[in-house]
Amino acid sequence: MRIAQYKPQSVNPPTYGTFWRQETAQGLDGAGLLIALLLGFDYLWGCLAVIGVIDVFIKRQYSYSLTWWSLVFPTVTLTSAWLELGFSMDSPTFRSLTAAMMVILTIFYLGNLGFTICGTLDGSFIFGQSQLEIEEGLTKKAQDEQKDRQV
Repeated sequence: MRIAQYKPQSVNPPTYGTFWRQETAQGLDGAGLLIALLLGFDYLWGCLAVIGVIDVFIKRQYSYSLTWWSLVFPTVTLTSAWLELGFSMDSPTFRSLTAAMMVILTIFYLGNLGFTICGTLDGSFIFGQSQLEIEEGLTKKAQDEQKDRQV
């Protein structure tokens, strides 16, 4: 005598659905992985932008230019990604990450905006030094520091 086992219907997912079928869901799974990789790629560019800014400050070669806006783009895309994940997953963790990224984004944006306006008003941003003049100034500064060390 064989005893029939009860197997709920939810164990075997249906191969059909209201909006897509199982094959479509597998494609969306691959797209989700691609988006996750791009989010990681965004972290890479964000880290490179921050390292570049830190390097400029360490070498004391800072003069404001349009390249400083490179900090804003990765921060905006990360903030947008965390915001969308927070909405779709209803997660407090993603909401708190979004809030932290929004604070960082605001600092980067307002800092760049302030430097851009100041540089435009005093004319150094539009009619600033050429790259050759900047390099000559840095070379002279390095030579002066070397002379100071030798004395």
